[in-house]
Amino acid sequence: MTTIIKILAITLLADFVTGFVHWLEDSYWTINTPVLGKWIVAPNLEHHQNGQAFLKKTWLESSWDLVLAGSLIIAGAYLLNRLTWELGLFTFIIMNANQVHKWAHITNYQKKPYLIGLLQKLYVLQRTDHHGQHHRKPNDSHYCVITNILNPLLDGAGFWRGLELLFKKTTVRA
Repeated sequence: MTTIIKILAITLLADFVTGFVHWLEDSYWTINTPVLGKWIVAPNLEHHQNGQAFLKKTWLESSWDLVLAGSLIIAGAYLLNRLTWELGLFTFIIMNANQVHKWAHITNYQKKPYLIGLLQKLYVLQRTDHHGQHHRKPNDSHYCVITNILNPLLDGAGFWRGLELLFKKTTVRA
């Protein structure tokens, strides 16, 4: 596999993993979910009610949880002697997913770093118009926030609705 194909595959995997967590936040976790409710779900709900509030947070304020998860992945891989450039890239992308997400919330290209706007115009990073579809009622699509590639495929195939059916059949609700 060439390096470029590996980079694309790693990027799409990171997009899917972060999209899956985003789907869990929107679909199953609540403000009352232990630990995650206060620290992860509450900011996500705020972002859905006011997308511009998300932009006021620093990189660390909006990415601390991803940095923590990424650091644990890197530390575990290092301790197991399994640290590779591929895992490093995957972790780097995941740790910056919320920053890419924030850039997709900025509608004015003049207010984005030039390179980011260019990458969005070239469809490398998720565009504002693409991500905006996630914020339209009923907010049940476009969970992946890094690229423009996976959402049309996953949404078109009914992936998230199928996953919800699977969850309903395999989980017991009190």
